[in-house]
Amino acid sequence: MTPAEAKSVNLRPGAFAFTVDGAAFAPPAGAVLRLASMAVDTLTLTGLPVGLVSRGSVVTASYNGVKVFQGTPASRVERWGRGTTHFEDVTFEGPWGNLARYVFRQSWGYVAARGGSAVTMQESTARVVLNVRPDGTPQDMTEQIREIAEFAAAKCGYAYAAAKIDAGGQVLPADEAHDITCAAAIVRTLRFFPKTVARFDYSGASPSLRVFTPSAQDAGWVSGAKVISRAATRKDHPVVGVQITTSPARTRIEVGDEEFDSRQFETQSAGDTESLDCLHLYMPLSGGSGSTEYETLDCVGHVKDFWDVTQVKGRAFFWKQYHPRLQDVPLGAITIDAASVRTVDPVDPATEVTPFRYVTDLTVGDLRHFGQNAVACRFCCKARIVTEDEDEEDVFLTMDFVTTDAVQRTYTQMSGMSSEEGETLPEGLAAAILAQRAGELECEDLVIRLPGALPEIGDAKSGLLLQSMTVDCNELTADCHFGHPNYLSAEEMRDLLTGFRGRAFSSSAICREDPDPSGDSPEETSGIQPISSTEFSPGTKRKTTVKSRDGGSIVLDPSRLGGETAKMRTVTLYDKDGRPSSLKVLSTEERPGEGEEEDETEEDPHDTEDPHGDDTDACNPGGGSDSPDGSGGGGGAGAAAAADDGVVPSHGTEGGAGVAAGENPGTGSSSPGCDC
Repeated sequence: MTPAEAKSVNLRPGAFAFTVDGAAFAPPAGAVLRLASMAVDTLTLTGLPVGLVSRGSVVTASYNGVKVFQGTPASRVERWGRGTTHFEDVTFEGPWGNLARYVFRQSWGYVAARGGSAVTMQESTARVVLNVRPDGTPQDMTEQIREIAEFAAAKCGYAYAAAKIDAGGQVLPADEAHDITCAAAIVRTLRFFPKTVARFDYSGASPSLRVFTPSAQDAGWVSGAKVISRAATRKDHPVVGVQITTSPARTRIEVGDEEFDSRQFETQSAGDTESLDCLHLYMPLSGGSGSTEYETLDCVGHVKDFWDVTQVKGRAFFWKQYHPRLQDVPLGAITIDAASVRTVDPVDPATEVTPFRYVTDLTVGDLRHFGQNAVACRFCCKARIVTEDEDEEDVFLTMDFVTTDAVQRTYTQMSGMSSEEGETLPEGLAAAILAQRAGELECEDLVIRLPGALPEIGDAKSGLLLQSMTVDCNELTADCHFGHPNYLSAEEMRDLLTGFRGRAFSSSAICREDPDPSGDSPEETSGIQPISSTEFSPGTKRKTTVKSRDGGSIVLDPSRLGGETAKMRTVTLYDKDGRPSSLKVLSTEERPGEGEEEDETEEDPHDTEDPHGDDTDACNPGGGSDSPDGSGGGGGAGAAAAADDGVVPSHGTEGGAGVAAGENPGTGSSSPGCDC
């Protein structure tokens, strides 16, 4: 049979109908549908033409117009027969199969550095804490299963919006686990409640999860069922009582003036505990334990006395000690003005703060975490620096420090407590086992002719629940198994308890939402002091000296200009043959009538010693200087010295201070013909 032929065959009216990717088809051989609680629903089709289904194909099965299964291929067996016979057997799985593959995860918060600031991020991990909300508060079983179902819905092929989940309002202890599937997480939540059913409803547009506790009354179809075969398993010695004994831990008791180690026993009983048919169980439980953790902050060698910073902030020695700009400046050359202390706060940087006595290379966050006061401060001032070579004013300087009242000692505090709760018998466990085990009837298997509607998992008969059902879609029969879940034996119930043995109280569950429960977010301010320093010079530089390695220097002193402005200017020079040449000089503006030749023998009346150490040169009537800077108001004619063959200016510039670009600025010049 080809895929096209399979899609043209119809089952008899009222029977099962099948679709693959929306197209109707009929399997050439028997179809077997198996449905179960907390297990994978499967549909097995044999003898399918190769190519009818592919990986990811969606197959549905409907009974009397109601969809009873939807799934995708889980395994395929390809077979070849005689001749050209080629077909395959395919098993499809419902959404529970996906739940059994998909690992359950929860989001956990953590702090990360982004763009120079601390931000809270979320990371999805396979570390999970069941039965608590992200903020650490308890949640009941219904809430927990809804969390799991919502997490898995999109990946596992069912609609969460249509889910009907009611597992009751019982709250269980926080149960931390990792690397468990979504199906395992649901079973783990429901393990102490065997009468709760978890199955999928396929009747809607998409499968939906149903979790509920069925009625104990017989289902409506049971009384009118056409039974093909029936097998009931009964006990000749039914359990009539349950007694559970445990010894959780050793304790100390006082008898008179003495103390003794004593092992205390705990007992739970239900029914007739004196009967031969009483089930006596000893369940070893682990005792509780606890520990306290401490953390330390070592301040020895990490804090330094800052004296009275409110007083020293305006002192030159304070700024010279810490600011790198002033390290090589003599203390007497520094004058501090307009000193202030501000907070290092990008929101309100101008806020005035009072610094603490000590500076530290520890962080503000660490210090506050240990209960110590700390604040990040920005020290600001305007400085004037006057040396032999430099004269600057309004130099704006800043330094950032972390200040604190913490002293040179090690601080210790409790960082947390961890405890592992001792296991206890769940309340009513003995009665629950007796209720499940009492009576002669243990299980019942029925093979029935299918009624008008397909039986549902969770239907009751004689107090037993329909746990699983296998349907022959061609013969229209169902093999129904009523009974207790497989995990309800006493031994298995005991094993379930061990699931809590490794469970410790999850004090970190709140960290899923808040990675820093203490509320002390560390500030991004740390480092060897000062944290940082800056220099801005928006004011006036009165004098500066540029020195070379060979001892030469250029002194720039604007005070010698008499209020004028010196600029780079072009000067034309002529050699003795009248050939012109041009050069750039730093000079004040040339004034008409100046630059006339002076008598070389005439003594300059201004030839006096300058208070700044510069002697007025008699050979420089314009006020040229012998000092290295060549300043002092004269010297436009000083450019003549740039000519190595006795060039002279075309006209004198006695009134303008000037320096030939690229030549020794200390060379002044007289008018043409000066033999100085």
